Amino acid sequence: MTALNINEFKDSDFPSIGHEIIIRQNKNCGCLNCLSVYPVSEITTWMKETYFEERTAWCPKCGIDNVIPEIDGISFDKETLKLLIDIFNKEADSLFEKMMAKK
Repeated sequence: MTALNINEFKDSDFPSIGHEIIIRQNKNCGCLNCLSVYPVSEITTWMKETYFEERTAWCPKCGIDNVIPEIDGISFDKETLKLLIDIFNKEADSLFEKMMAKK
């Protein structure tokens, strides 16, 4: 199994897009939209992305493309997914501020 580590998650601009290979290498995944955790085998819908080589998983529970693979050393549950959303939002805010500062 190849799970992301927390730094890979934090460093990713789009942690839930174009990640079919790493998702399929894991046992479980979670949705940052509905906070569901489920086996990878439940994913039945994959979408081809324009700017990524790999396809993107669609959550079988809510139908949104916000699925992430397990993260190494972190228990996967609703509370963890809420914290990961906070981490990603802070990183995204920082990236946005850097982009705006370049204008």
